[in-house]
Amino acid sequence: MAGRPAPSENDHDWEAADDPEGPQECDLVETDADETPTVPCPSCRSSIPEFVDRCPYCGDWFVPSSGDSTHRSPWLAVFIVICVAALLFLWVF
Repeated sequence: MAGRPAPSENDHDWEAADDPEGPQECDLVETDADETPTVPCPSCRSSIPEFVDRCPYCGDWFVPSSGDSTHRSPWLAVFIVICVAALLFLWVF
């Protein structure tokens, strides 16, 4: 039975730096920095990556809010409608 050839002098301590296509040292280190930040889906509340625009679980489209939501009062819309109606009334008569 043929045995395995003995390692030669050139087969010692292969280094990743010698191979430009090989993994870098930072790729081999296990860290928690690779965790993808997640947010809850507004519809199904599943934890999804914050960079997606569509929930992979329920399929709803959404744009994550930046936190400072400006809630417009419905009174602003009523005021604008009343102003437009008043201007039309004054223009006709």
